[in-house]
Amino acid sequence: MNVSLHYILENPLFEHAQLLAGADGCFRTVERVSVFDSPFGMDVIEQGIIAPGDFFVTGLLQFSADSDALFEVFRVLIAGQCSGVCLIAQQPVLINDRIRALCDQNHFPIVYLSDDIAYAQIMDTINRYIAIENLNLINQLRLDKICNDQTTASERIHLLESMNRQIGSQIMAVCFLGRLQSQLAGFEWNTLWLSRAGDIYIDEHQSRIILLSADDAHALRVHLDVTRNTIAQYFEQTVLGISRSYPRHWVAKAVQEARIALDMACAEGVSEQSYDPLSITQLLFPLRNSREAQDFCAAFTHALRAGTSPEGCRELWNTLQVFVHCTGDFKKSAQMLRQHENTVRYRINRVKTLLNMEHDPIRFYEAVGAAVHLHQILRRDPEFEDLLK
Repeated sequence: MNVSLHYILENPLFEHAQLLAGADGCFRTVERVSVFDSPFGMDVIEQGIIAPGDFFVTGLLQFSADSDALFEVFRVLIAGQCSGVCLIAQQPVLINDRIRALCDQNHFPIVYLSDDIAYAQIMDTINRYIAIENLNLINQLRLDKICNDQTTASERIHLLESMNRQIGSQIMAVCFLGRLQSQLAGFEWNTLWLSRAGDIYIDEHQSRIILLSADDAHALRVHLDVTRNTIAQYFEQTVLGISRSYPRHWVAKAVQEARIALDMACAEGVSEQSYDPLSITQLLFPLRNSREAQDFCAAFTHALRAGTSPEGCRELWNTLQVFVHCTGDFKKSAQMLRQHENTVRYRINRVKTLLNMEHDPIRFYEAVGAAVHLHQILRRDPEFEDLLK
């Protein structure tokens, strides 16, 4: 459960709300919302009537000015680790300096609203936030179980349908990062996904996952385009990882692919990456921190440094990157480098010699391709950084 009072207060319903005390306590988590209008004592904690995270809406109708009973109520709420109070009244006259000091000292928020807002409207709004978060936590647990290798195809379908009974026969996963344009946008975004037929949204806090579904591959691709646009409406600085489409009982594979694609997008500094089983960069990515990858980088860069000057080394490395980017096309590489084609050929042959691979073209292309792809992943690796200095 992770719905903070600060997050709730971003809702337009609280646009004109005032914090009378305890403003530093808006980080408190709201677990449930209730009402009180009469005095009570510490026994309500022992009896379990109030619990940590409780947020109360009240008009303080049963209290008189300068009442010790009201001060005692706030002591009880603070002791019970409640999340705050929302006061609905024409004037907050009952909240005297003594109560304000108590709440400020204990970071216990008192939110004040004018009395033209109904209790039910406030409680309904807060309960929607709580319901969204509870549903998200439950769906996270279901997704974790789906991704467990021990689940059967029928179990995975059952879990999917428990999250959304309108799930289609084909499924695709989108895993993404991004910053919400506003707190209100977050509430609207979550509310939107509650009503999306056939789709599932889960906020994993580190990243977000959308399971898109349809009954055929074409409809799923169209659905993906719409979802891209929807994400852009609510989020900034997004990075997306997208899986291939699968029959819905292969949902775990789709989620795994989307997560890998997101990692690849972050590593390569691009805003979107689809899972590509033939991608060499994707193949090398899990090995990026291995001893073998470190040894390869060191050996490759040492061979280039040993046979030429620092300036020549940078020149050869830049040529190699362009050459791989142009899929080994000398003419295109020369155009990008603004060099004669023969100059590019000379430099490539020079690298073959330095790597001692002039008689093994297959191995040469493998090594050069791996070096450039590893550089895309390990942009801050000191071995490669030295080549670019």
